[in-house]
Amino acid sequence: MKFKLENDEWLEKILGKKCYNLIYDQKEGKEFLSFPKGFITCKLNSEYFKESYYLQSKKFVFIDNQLTFTWKFQEKTTGNCCYLASKKDEKNVLKLCKFLENSRFHIDKNISFKESKMIKEQWVKNFFYGHRGDGLIVHKEKNIINGFLLYLKKKNHLVIDLIVVNPQKRRKNIGESMVYFLSSMYKGLNIEAGTQSSNSTAINFYQKIGFKLSLSKIILHKS
Repeated sequence: MKFKLENDEWLEKILGKKCYNLIYDQKEGKEFLSFPKGFITCKLNSEYFKESYYLQSKKFVFIDNQLTFTWKFQEKTTGNCCYLASKKDEKNVLKLCKFLENSRFHIDKNISFKESKMIKEQWVKNFFYGHRGDGLIVHKEKNIINGFLLYLKKKNHLVIDLIVVNPQKRRKNIGESMVYFLSSMYKGLNIEAGTQSSNSTAINFYQKIGFKLSLSKIILHKS
C-alpha cells in the first residue's frame, strides 16, 4: 500500500505541532512502515477497507464517514435577504462560528473543544484575509446576520465549504435561500457539499432541498 504524505502548515499553526495529510496513491506514493509524530489526516474512498484496516493497525483512529452531496442546478427566486459579505460583516459572521460543532475535529477526542473552535474560526477568517474561498454569502435582516455560506468555485462546479444558520432562525428557509442565491450567481453549475455521517441536521437539510449522495469517504486521524 502506497501513500503520499503532505504537510499541512495552516493546521500546524493552530494546533502547535506537525500536521500532515496522508493520501492513498499507488502510482506515485511510497510504502510507510511507520509514520512521523504529529497529527495526520487520511480520507479514503469507502471501498478501501484493506487500506483502512492497515492504517488502524498503525494507530490511526476511525473518526466518521465524510459524505459528499451533489445538487443539480435549479433556478428559483431567493428574496432580498442574501448578499455577498464585505469586510464590515466579519465580526458578526465570526460570531456564528460557535454553532459549527459537528466537524471531524469536534468528533476527535484528541482535539480539544477550544482547538476545534479555533480551527473553524480561522477557516472563516481566512476568507476575509483573502486566503480561502471565492465568496461568502450572508443572510441579513435588519442588519442582523442569521447565517452564512462560504463557497469555492471549481472549474465545472461549486463547493459549499461551510454553511451555518443561527439555530434560533432555523426552519425559516435561510439555508435554502443562500444555496439558491449561490446558484443564481453561477447559472448552470452544479453544487457539491460535504458533511459527516453523524451530522443528521446537515444531511436532512441537503436532502430536503434536492441534494443527492454522490460519494462517501472514511476519515481517519492519527495523533
